[in-house]
Amino acid sequence: MRFVLLAVLLFVLPAVHAATVSVTQSGADPGTVMKGRYFTITVSGLSGSGTATLILPSGVTVEEGTTKSFSSGTSSVSWTTAIAGQTLTGQKIYVSISTTGSPVTAASDPFDIVLPPSLELSVYPTSFVDPQGDKTLQLTIKNWGETTARDVNVRLSLPQGVSISSGSATQTISAILGGTGGNGESRGVSWVLSFTSPTNSSIEITVSPSNADSKSVTVPVVVYGTTQTQPTTTSGGGGGGGGGGAVAEKPNVKEIPKILSGSHYTVSFDTRLVPGLESVQIFAAADQYLTRLTVETFQKKPEWVNFAEPEGRVYIYYRITYSKPSTYVERAKITFRVNESWLRAEDIDPERLILYRLSSTGEWTPLPTVPERAGDGYITYSAIAQGFSWFAVVGEPGTGFRDIFAEAERVQQVVEEKLPEQQTQVSPQEKVEPQQVLPPSGEQEPSVSVAPETEEKKKRWICAPTAVLLVLLLPLLLRRRI
Repeated sequence: MRFVLLAVLLFVLPAVHAATVSVTQSGADPGTVMKGRYFTITVSGLSGSGTATLILPSGVTVEEGTTKSFSSGTSSVSWTTAIAGQTLTGQKIYVSISTTGSPVTAASDPFDIVLPPSLELSVYPTSFVDPQGDKTLQLTIKNWGETTARDVNVRLSLPQGVSISSGSATQTISAILGGTGGNGESRGVSWVLSFTSPTNSSIEITVSPSNADSKSVTVPVVVYGTTQTQPTTTSGGGGGGGGGGAVAEKPNVKEIPKILSGSHYTVSFDTRLVPGLESVQIFAAADQYLTRLTVETFQKKPEWVNFAEPEGRVYIYYRITYSKPSTYVERAKITFRVNESWLRAEDIDPERLILYRLSSTGEWTPLPTVPERAGDGYITYSAIAQGFSWFAVVGEPGTGFRDIFAEAERVQQVVEEKLPEQQTQVSPQEKVEPQQVLPPSGEQEPSVSVAPETEEKKKRWICAPTAVLLVLLLPLLLRRRI
């Protein structure tokens, strides 16, 4: 009889097969889910009708809600709006399936939540200023994420007057590996370029992975013609160009008309054409006229120089030359800026970034370097140098990036909040008695007004003796009356 009843129950109740949970995301490495990107959770192996409820790990949410119903004939349900908000390892997604029978649970295979591809582009050289002959342009692509960047398309766009002698304008890199802690892969691409006619424009390089956002970088190009034609002005105030796009002034060479002894002159630069350098302020030690200041920038130490590299991580080199003898310059203030993302990537404390000057003996001397302001993704610094030479912007890696300007603002707010309290809470002992102000010599001393309290004391001293006399005379007056 028991066996018959069991057979009936098995026949009446719908069968529930072993359910499975899968986690998939387009472009993700096997066993991983990229943080901040939608991924799909699928529960398969369903039968009959009921509900499936997800049990999610910390930081994972679904915009569709965690519970979905299924009907007879449906073998699977999916959630397509799952998203992870933090990086974690060894995570699982569980599901509880409720049908007319007993609840069934299932779990996914373990997976890691990792950072998506994050590409950083760097080029060398950072600009071409009047290049002679063919020049090589090198691009380095670094993946700082933890996911492989896939099918990375590299496209080179050239302005008129610049052509490719060697290399392809469009090429694809199949994969650039990511890594934990910024240990991702770097890949290099290079081209040999020819500069055939005057121009003042930019080369643009665009890098587009299939599973990450595109990145681009521009390289300014200035090519001078054999003759310079100044722009002409047409009627109505509009400007007209001449000379086939030739440039009248080199962006890294500045003419200084006059500086008098004891005064200073500020030379400003376009940071797009002279990377990172904002200005050089020259303090003159002697009168000087028609002086030339020239700045050259280098991402790496040139092969034709023989000095040693400074200790630390070099951001950029500057070679600053002056057409007057060194005795004409008392000192110079150099203002430059550094990409904040570079400081973060190299784990450098902004206050541990120094401008070094190469001495005449070939030694790198640190200069007093002060961070002045932050904005547009850069931190601007200034340093004082006792003359011109080679300079290197160097950071100390491993010191930890800090938002020093936000910290300073918080300290200022705390000081401003505490200051009113300290001013209002003054104890009686801290009250300062007013000091007597003496009149200036030769002036009559002003009359002194007596305070009401002093007048009251005088009245009490006058009334007290009078009362005593009245008490003594009263008996005598009475006796005479009797």
